[in-house]
Amino acid sequence: MKKNIIQRLVDKLYKLQKRIQDRALVKKVQNQQVAYRLNQKPRKEQVVVSLTSFGPRLATLDLPLKSIFRQRIKPDRLMIVLDDDPVCRAYAGSHTELADAGVEFVFDSIGLKPHNKYYYAMQKYPDAVVITVDDDSIYRKDTVSSLLFWHKVFPKAICARRVHQMDYTTDGAIRPYEDWYFERHLLRKPNDDYCATGVGGVLYPPHALPPETFDTEKIQELCLCADDIWLKYMELLGDVKVFWVPNSYNEAVDVNESQQVSLCSTNNTGRNSRYIKTMNAYFKEIS
Repeated sequence: MKKNIIQRLVDKLYKLQKRIQDRALVKKVQNQQVAYRLNQKPRKEQVVVSLTSFGPRLATLDLPLKSIFRQRIKPDRLMIVLDDDPVCRAYAGSHTELADAGVEFVFDSIGLKPHNKYYYAMQKYPDAVVITVDDDSIYRKDTVSSLLFWHKVFPKAICARRVHQMDYTTDGAIRPYEDWYFERHLLRKPNDDYCATGVGGVLYPPHALPPETFDTEKIQELCLCADDIWLKYMELLGDVKVFWVPNSYNEAVDVNESQQVSLCSTNNTGRNSRYIKTMNAYFKEIS
């Protein structure tokens, strides 16, 4: 369905306003002095923020990290999963201020690429709330607080600030990625059709995902470069629903030039659709 003139004007105004606010946020985070402190007060559930990075991204990692430390509600733990190579180990060794603040550096010895952002945190802290973020984005100050607020409302649902809505074939299989509805914000309750996208920040309740989620051999064989898609099928397997967390701007702010090199830069619609085809077949076997 084509958008009418008013809808197109609203979209343009939204994008312009977002660009202005994004630039202001980048400048503020760049210039602000941030205390490297995590939460020290007791909580009913521990909150772990987890991200993964690698060599070419380390030069701009300070801005995403600052945006986490300046959150209104701070996590109890911050885990950074890095490639197990000399460059990443040197980065961890030289940033003692992060280690002193309680940041945990973990080195991936398996080769899980973007899956690192959730895999190690959920393995080490199974009873904690895990919030995954990206290493190429600056997060607004209400990211953690908004996710935690809606987690209390829907404690069994995965909460995400940015979601896509899947579509299905007549026989119930998930349609190719290019047929999905992108950046949806219509439903006000958890549902099966939403797919959380990591760039906005995603909250996973403790023990939400089934054991099959952590099958590293299957991850590498079937869906290595598309963690969002792998996790969506695991959520369907475990009957875990996704809730879109209301927010004005559902995308975090990209760090300048960080997208020039990505962990799996070929994740265009064609690549994602091939992963979906593979996962449809696998899901039919295990469900």
